[in-house]
Amino acid sequence: MPKEVIEGELLTSETKLDDYDVSKQIGKGKFSVVFRAKRKSDGETVALKKIQIYDMMDSKSRKKTLREVQLLKSVAHHNHLIRYLDSFLENNDLYIIFEWAECGDLRTFLRKQKQPLDESTIWSFFSQMADAVRHIHSHRVMHRDIKPANIFMASPHTLKLGDLGLGRLFSDETQEAFSKVGTPLYMSPEVLQGAGYDFQSDVWSLGCLLYEFAALRSPFGGNNENLYAIFKKIHECKYEDLPATYSKELRDLAYSMIQTNPKDRPDIETVAKLADDMCKRQRGNPHATLLVDLIIDKLKLLDYEVEFCREAGVKPLDKLKLVQKYPNTSSQFRYVSLLCHWLLAVSQKSVFLAVEVDTDAKKAASNIISSTLSMGYEGTVSSSNLQHGYGEAVVNVLDFLTARALEANDFSLEDPTYGQEEDVGEEGEEMLGEEEEGLSRESASGTWSMDGAFDDDSGIESDGEDLEGAVLATTRGGRTGATWYMEPSIPGDLWKEETKEIASELSQLTRGYAAILNGEKREQGGMGSLSHVRSLKRQVVWLKSTFDSVHEKLVRVHKDIQDDIAKVEVREKHISESFSEYADQMKQQSETLAGRTSEYDAVAETVQSLSNELQELVDNIHAINDSIEDKQAGAQDSKPLLKIRGALKKLKEEVRKNQQRSHPLYQPNSIFSLLVSIRSE
Repeated sequence: MPKEVIEGELLTSETKLDDYDVSKQIGKGKFSVVFRAKRKSDGETVALKKIQIYDMMDSKSRKKTLREVQLLKSVAHHNHLIRYLDSFLENNDLYIIFEWAECGDLRTFLRKQKQPLDESTIWSFFSQMADAVRHIHSHRVMHRDIKPANIFMASPHTLKLGDLGLGRLFSDETQEAFSKVGTPLYMSPEVLQGAGYDFQSDVWSLGCLLYEFAALRSPFGGNNENLYAIFKKIHECKYEDLPATYSKELRDLAYSMIQTNPKDRPDIETVAKLADDMCKRQRGNPHATLLVDLIIDKLKLLDYEVEFCREAGVKPLDKLKLVQKYPNTSSQFRYVSLLCHWLLAVSQKSVFLAVEVDTDAKKAASNIISSTLSMGYEGTVSSSNLQHGYGEAVVNVLDFLTARALEANDFSLEDPTYGQEEDVGEEGEEMLGEEEEGLSRESASGTWSMDGAFDDDSGIESDGEDLEGAVLATTRGGRTGATWYMEPSIPGDLWKEETKEIASELSQLTRGYAAILNGEKREQGGMGSLSHVRSLKRQVVWLKSTFDSVHEKLVRVHKDIQDDIAKVEVREKHISESFSEYADQMKQQSETLAGRTSEYDAVAETVQSLSNELQELVDNIHAINDSIEDKQAGAQDSKPLLKIRGALKKLKEEVRKNQQRSHPLYQPNSIFSLLVSIRSE
């Protein structure tokens, strides 16, 4: 694309790079670098994107970049779109100026999450993005690359959709696009297949985003899976179910948007409306939200952070948990149940023990409702509503119980009355002096008069009673604006004369008094003047008032300690009564255990005796076995002798036979041999 054409399309701004203070680099792409910068004209922080449109890009890439600028210009401003501010060419580079997102991108935010997001946050975030996509679709623009990395956080609660670099502007006649662009994990099946796609492809990506809000991971992502495995999962639309802790509406919406067939997905108008409705429902009733602030103020009057939170082992009340749903509703109701039972105990002046509160939600809710109704509650509340742990019904019950608890502790709840400001006047001034028992008081503008009996030697009369009668002798002669005019009780000429006479001493006294206030020691010089005496009187009065104030505080502290001791004694008595039965059972079991222990010892002794006898028998058996083995060994040693005897016997027999054969009678033809043979036959 010729340079002249590019310049003709872009150069409508006279902005130059010199108009910005460019600071650190915050991102980098193939052809571009993004910097944080500050606009010199008004000091606004911006994101400055520098694109090397001539040095590194080919014609196709330049065309794509120009399309991004055209898209940014064509879309009207929206609260949840990163705002395009300006663009210009300088030194063969294209610069695009965007709105700065202070809190980074959504991908980084989600990766840092250790716990699941609560549902109200998910609906708030998703509603913002759905509305932003609805807005660009209304301008016939498809984003085509919706993912957490392209969503930015202007504040912890505000998201803005950015990076239309892959966006596509559809004319009124265009129905489908065919180019395969986007990020694989968020690509719709029709884009992966290279088929035609339309605005419903953005709905698919939004569904993947909603799923990731709830699961903190992409529906089709995995550990080190290759592109083929990811494409296969997307084509088959296989993903794990979302946690059941989230509402059915959230899960159903996410599943309906991640449908293989684009026609089965809801359109962006339906998605945006449902997200907005759910967001409003999560925020709850505005009246209830305001009422929660009053409830917390009442709880603080009851010192609930000490009396309730410590005993129950819970944190101070989070007002959002009373007006919106959290993933773990059982813990929400458990907190409300403990708080209601504590308020009931305060109202009835009984002892609250967290361990005695029923853990069964249904029973605890029924107990709260029956007790509240018996105290005169006229509102409507059901067990199921109360078990939610949040909502208008819960807030109304808590408001009623906190009011009853305050009344039981002698708090009077009245609406404030407003009237015109009245001038106190001289009578009021005298009454003020009487109430403060004559102690001197400071005024923004006025004169001190300390009347008393003085002794030239001591400066103050020994009884010091007149110090108690020192009053503020001021009168209000009129009022102009915010200034009070007060007439001095000492004539002006005498005041001036006295001031001149002790001017140097006044300066020294001022420094000395400041030293006394700082806890330092001041030397008492020979100042017997009237000013010195007055200063001492003020100090005595101030010390006395301070002593009275401290004494009053000590009395209150002593009373509080006594009250705490009384509470501890009541609680100790209650615990003793509650567990006396268990103590008796424990005592009986201890006695039984002692008896069983004695029996065990006797049996163990018998077993030991029998074991000794058994050991003796075993030893005897071993001795007998040894004897048998010895005898067997002896028997085995006589075998050679027997063999010799057998051999001798055989030898003798052979000798005898030989002798017979050699005798004449035993010759074969002899008569004896014939007789022998005949006999044998």
